[in-house]
Amino acid sequence: MQVTLLYHDIMPAKVSNTKKNDYLQTLEYMLLKKIVTDVKAQQMSMPEAKKYAQDFLKLLPFSSSEDAQIKMHEYVRKYPVHAEMEDYIKAFNHEAKVNSIIDKMRKHLKNNNIDKALEEAKK
Repeated sequence: MQVTLLYHDIMPAKVSNTKKNDYLQTLEYMLLKKIVTDVKAQQMSMPEAKKYAQDFLKLLPFSSSEDAQIKMHEYVRKYPVHAEMEDYIKAFNHEAKVNSIIDKMRKHLKNNNIDKALEEAKK
C-alpha cells in the first residue's frame, strides 16, 4: 500500500511555514506509525489502513487550527484508535496560544510596561 500525503497551510498566519509543516508532518507521522505498528502486529487489516489514510487525506487542507481540531475530533470519533492525534492538536493549539501571549508580554516588557504585560497574562 502506498500512501502519498500532501502538505497544505493548516494554521493561521501567525504560525511560521516551518511550524505549519512540522504540525502536519507530525500528524502524518502519527497516522503512519499507527498503521505500520498495527499492520505488523496484525491488529489492522490493509483495507482498514487504506481507509484510515484516505479519510485523513479528506480532512485536508485545514483552514485554521480550530478547523484542524474540529476535523480531527470527528476523525477520532470515527476512528478512536487515533485519539493521540486529537490530543496532539489540542496541545499544539494550547502552546500556540501561550506563545502568542508570551510574545505580547515581551513587547510590553521591552517598553517597560509591566502592567500591560501582566494584563496579557490574564487572557
